[in-house]
Amino acid sequence: MPAKGAVKSKSHEPDEVARLRSLAHDLSNSLEAILQAAYLLSQGKLDGDSKRWAQLIDSSSQEAARINRDMRKVLLALSETEAAITTKGTPRIRSGQAPVHEVKTNK
Repeated sequence: MPAKGAVKSKSHEPDEVARLRSLAHDLSNSLEAILQAAYLLSQGKLDGDSKRWAQLIDSSSQEAARINRDMRKVLLALSETEAAITTKGTPRIRSGQAPVHEVKTNK
């Protein structure tokens, strides 16, 4: 299911999608730090105003994390679509056979 407001395009540059996926991953890491800090902050003794600010930080960062997850799903779908287009007509790997980049060697 496409994300709300997703833009449909016939062609996406694989490098652009990969860069956006990398940025979304980095954003996830930053949001996780904010979520953890908000949780720890909420565990302390806070007065009324401070508690409301802590709740605002927590709810806003949770919403940002949800948006980021949705964005990563869209980017993953674009990557998979692009991969399917670029591999169309290439030989298929038989079931149980590992792709070349996954072959393990014994050293």
